[in-house]
Amino acid sequence: MPNVDLSTLTMYNLDGKLLLQNTFKGHHVINTDNIDSGTYILKITDSQMNILRTERITISK
Repeated sequence: MPNVDLSTLTMYNLDGKLLLQNTFKGHHVINTDNIDSGTYILKITDSQMNILRTERITISK
């Protein structure tokens, strides 16, 4: 049986290019040091690839 506590965070630019993908359990902090200022899409899925949340974020430096 899969571990339903594991989630995957993916981050895309607005052109749909995958920039970041991390699997985590519980809370997760995103390091944006190597990401340019701009608007991005974050998607969080569970271990069975069900979408739990999708957000548009803006990074300003």
